[in-house]
Amino acid sequence: MFTSSKYSYTRITVSHYKFSNYSIPSISDNVRINTGHFITIPTGKIATAGSLFNAGTLQNYGTLNLGSLSVNTNAGILQTLDYKYHIRGGLKGINLDANNNLTNSLFSYKLDYEEDGTYYDGNIRNQYWKSNIDGIQRAYQYNYDGASRITVATYGSTKAGENYALNNVTYDANGNILSLSRNGATNTNYTSFGNVDNLSYTYQTNSNKLLKIQDATIGNPDLGDFRDGTNTDNDYEYWEDGSLKKDKNKKIASITYNYLKLPKTITFDNGRTITTQYDAQGSKLKKIDSNGETTDYEEDEIYVNNVLYQTSHDEGRIVNGIYEYNITDHLGNLRIAFKDSSGIAAPLQSLFYDPWGLSMKGMAITRNPTNFNKFQFLNRETQFETGYIDLIHRQFDPSIARFISQDPVIEGQEHLSLYQYSWNNPILKSDPDGMWPGETYWNILRDYMKDYVKDKIGWNYLKPHERKYAKEHAVNAIRAKFISEDAERLANTLGDNTLMNGTTVDAEIRHDGGIKNAIKHAFWMASMTRSLGLSAATELGTLHEKGQLGALTEMDKANNAVGIEIGEGLNIRSENSEILSKVLNTGMQGNLSIVTFDKDGKTPIVTKINLSEKKYEKHTQIIKNIIKIMQKQESEQRIYHGGD
Repeated sequence: MFTSSKYSYTRITVSHYKFSNYSIPSISDNVRINTGHFITIPTGKIATAGSLFNAGTLQNYGTLNLGSLSVNTNAGILQTLDYKYHIRGGLKGINLDANNNLTNSLFSYKLDYEEDGTYYDGNIRNQYWKSNIDGIQRAYQYNYDGASRITVATYGSTKAGENYALNNVTYDANGNILSLSRNGATNTNYTSFGNVDNLSYTYQTNSNKLLKIQDATIGNPDLGDFRDGTNTDNDYEYWEDGSLKKDKNKKIASITYNYLKLPKTITFDNGRTITTQYDAQGSKLKKIDSNGETTDYEEDEIYVNNVLYQTSHDEGRIVNGIYEYNITDHLGNLRIAFKDSSGIAAPLQSLFYDPWGLSMKGMAITRNPTNFNKFQFLNRETQFETGYIDLIHRQFDPSIARFISQDPVIEGQEHLSLYQYSWNNPILKSDPDGMWPGETYWNILRDYMKDYVKDKIGWNYLKPHERKYAKEHAVNAIRAKFISEDAERLANTLGDNTLMNGTTVDAEIRHDGGIKNAIKHAFWMASMTRSLGLSAATELGTLHEKGQLGALTEMDKANNAVGIEIGEGLNIRSENSEILSKVLNTGMQGNLSIVTFDKDGKTPIVTKINLSEKKYEKHTQIIKNIIKIMQKQESEQRIYHGGD
C-alpha cells in the first residue's frame, strides 16, 4: 500500500538530494526545478516535462525531459535520501531497502499506517528509525482513543533496557490533558530507565485554564522531564486574555506580552529577565538575556553577542563557514545534521523526540555543544531559558504538551480547548506556526502554496513586503485575498459617487477619503480579525499601509483599528451582514473617520464623524439596504446547504 518514487508528488521537489562538494554548474538562463537547486538551459532552448520513467536529460536538440532522477552513483556524493510514499500520499519511509526494512544508513526511517490491521483512518501506527551513528534500531507504537487522540506510545529499542514510553494520556471533553505518564533515564549515566513523569492536571472550573500539575514521580535527576515546583498553591496564573502570566514550576514570576500577544519580557523569581523585541509583523529581531547574552535575528543570520552563530540555507545552516545539512522526518523535525568531512558525511547532531516533541537529555548526540542547532522540533527554535518551543505566534511547552496561550484561529476547532497542541494527535498533525493545527499533508500543501500563491493573489500588484508575507504565510494570504474581495464588492455596491466618496471643498474633485472607504476598511479588518485572528489581521493591516504617508493613510489606519475592535467581538460563524451591521453601529456612535479639508480646500484633515447625524441619513439608508440584501442572500445559502 505504498509507492516508491524519486519524485515527490506533494512538494514538487526531487526527493533524491545529492549533497556534493561540487556546486551545480551554470552558464545562463537559470531554470528552477527543485527548491534550492538549479539547472541551466542554453539561451533559446525550451524546457519541457517528459516521462516519469526517464532520468532528466538534455537532448541534443535542446529539450529537457524532466522525469524520475536515477540515483547518482558518482563520487563526491555525501548522502542520498530515498523517499517512499503511502498510497494516500503520506510519507512511508526514508532510505528503506527493497523489502521496506530499515537500512544501515546515516538515517533510515519507516512509518506504518494500517498494516497491522489496527487503524484504517490514516493514523500512524508504528514509527521506526535507525542511524549508523550508533546502529540502534528504535520504535514507537501508537494507540489512540475514538477521537484520534494519542493515549499510549509503546517504546522499543535494540538497546537493552532503554525506554522512553508514553502512557496513560487521558483527556476531558474539550481535549485538555488530565493525566500523562512518561518514561526516561533515571540516572545520569543513562543506564537505568523507568517512570520520570506521572502527571495529574487540574483546571479552573468551567475553564480550559490549567491551574496546577502534580507529579507523583519525585527524586529522579533533572534530565529534561517535567519539574514540579515546591509551591503548594496553584502553579499557573493568567492575564485577562488567557495568556500565561506566571509559571511557578519554571520559577517564572511574570510574562508580559506585546500587542500581538507575543512574549515581551519573561521575569524569573531570581530577577533574571529575557526580553524579546519584534518588528511590526511579529518577526523576532532581538532577544536579551540579563545573564549577559544578546541574540540578534537578521533574516537568515543569527548573531550571539555580535558574533555570527549561524546562517540558514535551504537544506540546513552554515556555521563558521562550514555547510551543515539536515535530515528531517515527516513532521519536519531535525533528526540528523551532518557536514562534509573530506568527502564523508560526518554527523554533528542526532535527535529524537517523545510524541509531544520533548527531547530529553540522553536522547540526543551533539558533537558541537558550543554551537549546536537550536532549531529542532518542527524546525522551530527551542528557548532553552524556559523550555518553550517558539512556534512563531505562540510558545509551546512540550513537557506538559500545551501552549501557554490560546490559538488565535478558532475556525475548525470551536469544540476544543485552544491550549491543546495539534488536536492531541502530534504524530499525524503539526502546528509549526502556532495558528491552527493540521495534518502533515496540510502543512506540505502550505509549503507548496508558497509557490502556487503567486497565481492566486495578484502577485504583480503586491509590494515587496507584501510578497514576502505571502510566501511565508501562503494560506493566510489566500484567505486574506478572499476577504479583501468581499470588502471591494461592498465598496462597489456602496457606489462611486460624491455621496459616498470624499470631496474637496468645491465638491468638484472626489477622493478616497469618504464614507465608502471608511466602511470598507472597518469591514475588511473586522472580517480579517474574525477569520485569521488578531495577530495575523494586525500584521496584514500594517503591511497594507506600510510605506504610505498622508491623511488618507492615517484615516485608513484609524478605521482599521475600529475594524479590529469589532472583529475581536465576533465569532467564526459571524456572517457579512452581521459584520456590516456592527460597522454601521459603531459609525453611528461616532467612531469612523473620513478626510475633510480646511477652509482653503488645500489641507486634508482626518475627522471623526457620527453617522447618526441627519446629514448622513442617505448614507446610512444605503448601508441598511445592503445589509438587508446580504441577510437575504445568507438565508438562501443556509437553506441551500441545509443549515438552520
